[in-house]
Amino acid sequence: MAAKRVAAPAKLTPPRLLQSLPRERLFDWLDAHFDRRGIWLSGQPGAGKTMLTAGYLKARALPFLWYRFDADDNDIGAFFQTLGAAVPRRGKSSSLPPFSADHLHQPVPYARAWFRAVFAMLPRPMALVFDNIEQAAMPVLPVLLAIALEETSDGITLLFTSRHAPPPELAGAVVGDGLAVLEPAQLNFTADEAFGLWKDEFDELYRSGEQSGRMMSIGLHPHIIGRAFRARAIRDFIDYAKKFDGVWWTTREEIADWYLQNHKSHIGSS
Repeated sequence: MAAKRVAAPAKLTPPRLLQSLPRERLFDWLDAHFDRRGIWLSGQPGAGKTMLTAGYLKARALPFLWYRFDADDNDIGAFFQTLGAAVPRRGKSSSLPPFSADHLHQPVPYARAWFRAVFAMLPRPMALVFDNIEQAAMPVLPVLLAIALEETSDGITLLFTSRHAPPPELAGAVVGDGLAVLEPAQLNFTADEAFGLWKDEFDELYRSGEQSGRMMSIGLHPHIIGRAFRARAIRDFIDYAKKFDGVWWTTREEIADWYLQNHKSHIGSS
């Protein structure tokens, strides 16, 4: 009888890549810096740092461990226990240092011993991802991450995603080239990337629309698309889509009016 597979906790699982655009420009940047001890990716919510990390690991077929921080991460012991459960063991002799209440007051020696033991167990190459670092309510976390960077060895790269720049505890690693930093501006789509994303979505919707109607909506914030160097992307896409027959250029309000006129029976009366 086959053993039942136990699903990994959400905290140890990367996001699903649904209709994710491969960021080849940024994949190349990550390739060029993957020999560093760590890589820090910072950006505002929705900038794509987490999806970029997951997409890169998948595209390069790199093994990894993933830890996603959230507001419940306020316990050092639980952090080490949860992440430790994902570490592959090499036989019964492989074990991690046990955590005790004394380590709450002296976390540095324990963290150093713990990361040394983990890195000794991990196969190479390996990526260890710490996602959404800003979410953790753990004041000592920057110190723990600095220790992880110090103890990592060849073949293991730490990837950090955060809304913020690296904390002061990691300044030495940045200056010493141990930690590469992907700046928020680098996550922005270029005009070519934006056009490619819209084109791919349009092509798929147009193909599937042969059997049933499809709707493509592009949200354009004036502070973003209003910049002159980004205008080319939307202009090129409009020129491309206008070459196809049967495309209705409309607004949400016009769609609602059409639906009321043609399918009013589908709307229940109040």
